[in-house]
Amino acid sequence: MSHPTFFLLVLSIFPTASGTAANLSSPCPTYDCGNGVQIRYPFWRLDNTTSTQFCGYRDFGLTCSDSGEPILSLPSDSYYVKNISYEEYTLTLVDIDILDQSCPRARHNLTINATLPLYYSSLDLNLTFYFNCTSTSSVLQHIQCLASYAMKSYVFIVGEETDNFDWLANCEEKVVATVMEEEISIANLSGEFGGAMKKGFILDWRSVRDCGECEAHDGLCGYNNAQGEGLCFCKDGSISRDNCKVGKIEYPFWVDGDQPDYCGHPAFKLDCMGFKATIEIMNRKYDVININYEAQILTIARVNEFFIKDILCPEQNATMDSTLFKYTSNTQNATLFYNCPPGFEHPATWKFICLKFGALDCAFFVLNTSLATELVSICGAGVVVPVLATAAQGFMNHSLAFVQVLKEGFEVQWTVEEGQCRGCAESGGAATDCTSSNCFEFAKVKYTFNNQNATLLYDCDPEFLPPQTSELLCMKNGKPEYASFVTDTNLANRLASRCEFSVVVPVLATAAQGLADHSLYTNDVLGQGFEVE
Repeated sequence: MSHPTFFLLVLSIFPTASGTAANLSSPCPTYDCGNGVQIRYPFWRLDNTTSTQFCGYRDFGLTCSDSGEPILSLPSDSYYVKNISYEEYTLTLVDIDILDQSCPRARHNLTINATLPLYYSSLDLNLTFYFNCTSTSSVLQHIQCLASYAMKSYVFIVGEETDNFDWLANCEEKVVATVMEEEISIANLSGEFGGAMKKGFILDWRSVRDCGECEAHDGLCGYNNAQGEGLCFCKDGSISRDNCKVGKIEYPFWVDGDQPDYCGHPAFKLDCMGFKATIEIMNRKYDVININYEAQILTIARVNEFFIKDILCPEQNATMDSTLFKYTSNTQNATLFYNCPPGFEHPATWKFICLKFGALDCAFFVLNTSLATELVSICGAGVVVPVLATAAQGFMNHSLAFVQVLKEGFEVQWTVEEGQCRGCAESGGAATDCTSSNCFEFAKVKYTFNNQNATLLYDCDPEFLPPQTSELLCMKNGKPEYASFVTDTNLANRLASRCEFSVVVPVLATAAQGLADHSLYTNDVLGQGFEVE
């Protein structure tokens, strides 16, 4: 059997006999037990410090042996972890029981529960062992090192046992063991199985279903054993029991369905899917990863182009509206080639497998633009994808996997020919499409000194709401919903990360004071409106 070859990243790590840890202040630290295998998300070190709360998949906790080997416990037995490829989402395991045996004897089948996000790899080969058989054909080659007087043992590829013989009736035990296919010759199974078993086997892993939403919102999944609940560790340092929130949406962006279109520029409309925002540029949707309003830099990534195991092949070049967006200096072009000839290899290209029209396809990832130009004559036209230069550098020095480079997206700086619209927004007015005179008229309006901003917070974590907030029942999308009303701007900013989204509303300062001294209700404050000159 032949299988496609995969490029495996060689991780740069510096082990010690007692193990080393990095980023200990991070909720998702990395660790090395001592054999050079880097333990990081979704794997985690299982010890007394992580017994209550940890960052990673629940069944991916690894212990460290006295000899510095990471150990993964599966339902059938415990296994040394000899390699973890975060690029290919694979791990190489070796049965601890057989390592010290000169003639390894498989003692148990490999059992993977349906609840585990682990799967057999196409690079594996399953072997069936029949031990201590009393009657077999003399022409069959038995395992000489396991022979005991008249009792003999045999090994076959699963499903290729000799026909017309009842192996179970004539042998004491049947065990199925998994090895890497490349480590054994089919013509000499009985002579090479021992060496193959000591090299181990490969398992693939995929995203845990319960962690999909957290990871889709750029978080890292975890668990709190004390509370018996899942966690999501967000990039901003917060820990959510749900998912990471999209930050506050401000001009020129606006949220379709939650805000009228005059709240922002028509080209900057955002769609919210749960806690995730997307923007459409040149008829293509992008996930919004970050918005830097001060520098006017938007970080985005193509929607649905990466999964925890299978990558969806980008099939078209990314194009930006040059009148609104331009790439920043932290963005560079990479190229994907899909039609390279069989056997093609180049040391400055990286081979990976992705999904194209529902089927797996082979592709080559190229960061060097000069090389990409040369390869067009060999591989045909490629697909240009912008990536962060910092992510590309991380890929080159092996600190980032290929999928992470795509996931981190790229940066564009926006420019809006808005005239007085910026002044309108900064003065508290609502920006229109910035092409009519309405914004100029709004810009003439100013708040009086008797105005201040209040904030309505929706879908907040109730554990983090202080007594300074007031509860308000309002109609949202035709349904009654509770919101938290805050008149302290600093408090509202601190609470924003604990709520799904927020809306700033101007109110009279005298009314806000009346709410603080309990002479007015929240509805009264909103009902009194605000003043403009």
